[in-house]
Parts: sequence; structure tokens; C-alpha cells
Amino acid sequence: MGTWIAEHITQRLIASSVIEEGDRELYSYGFFLLLSSVLYLVVATIFGSAFGILWQSIVFYFLFSILREYAGGIHAKTEHGCMLSTILALLLSIMGIRKMMQAELSTAAMVFLIVGCVAVFLFSPMDVPEKPLSAEDWRHYRRVSRWLAAAYVLLGIWATSAGWPILYPIAASATLEGILLLAGTINLKNAHSENTA
Repeated sequence: MGTWIAEHITQRLIASSVIEEGDRELYSYGFFLLLSSVLYLVVATIFGSAFGILWQSIVFYFLFSILREYAGGIHAKTEHGCMLSTILALLLSIMGIRKMMQAELSTAAMVFLIVGCVAVFLFSPMDVPEKPLSAEDWRHYRRVSRWLAAAYVLLGIWATSAGWPILYPIAASATLEGILLLAGTINLKNAHSENTA
């Protein structure tokens, strides 16, 4: 559905001579990314409101989105699969934030944060067929994702010492990204094993 809306917007802009036909693919992809980001922000906001942790959910979504942009991870095979799995991941992450906050599990949150960031250090960026990277892009994305992981750990340590509950959304964002990277790595190894067998 997101692809259809993005293509429809692009077609209207082409028909209005706002953009050129040669730029169709670029604009369609850009609108798709924008619409997806807005949709998932709305979903995170709804889940956050429902669980009584609105600002933590928004912080989680932005931290996760930034890290995901550079570190990558597994991708669903279809747009519907992507949408459903992303909504489920957001729901489970926001539920996890709420549970950790209620139980005041700052030590567990710190462990999740560190484990997620170690996965980012080891496996990012995930170069998958859906998002191929040149050698130069790969080095750039690896450097940025590692800096982000280090910044998240430092922010988590600061939040813990200050007693500020931002630790929980930071931990959830790093944990989810770590899971996606690990799943992507396993998926790529399985695909490689099948191709070489």
C-alpha cells in the first residue's frame, strides 16, 4: 500500500510537471520511505500512549530508526511482511520498555544495551540484496553505526547514573537492532550454505 501511495504521489507530480519522468524511481522511493517513517512513528505513538509511556516510545523509535539506517539488518521479502513484522517489533519493544520500567530493571536494561551494541559492532552494516552497499558506503556505514553504538552505551551509562528512565528506550533500540542484525547474519549464512551445496 505504501508503494502504491508513493507511486501515486509521484505520478501526480510528474503530471503537474513538478518533477521529470526520469526521476520517477527516486521520488517514489523517497516518498515510500517518508510515508513508512510517518506510519511507524504513528504506530509507536499509539502503542506508547496505550501503555502510558508516550515519550519513551517516541525516543525509542527515533533512536532505533537512526541506528537501523546505518547498521541495517534483516529485511522482509514483501512489503506486507515488512509492515507486519515492523509493527510487531515495535509492539514487543514498547511492551519490553514498559515492563523494564515497571520492574525498575536498570541492570537488565544495561545488559541488553551492551549486548545489542556488541552485535552492532560485530555485524554492521548488513549488506543485503535489498540494500546493497558499495565498499566506500560499507566503510562509512560501519564507522557511523559503531559510533552510534558507542554513543548509546555512553548515554545509557549517563542515564543510569542520573536515574533518568531514557535508559530503557535506548536499551530497547539497541536490542532490537542487534536482533535484526543477528537474524540477518544467520539468514545470509543459510542462503550462502544453500547456494554452495
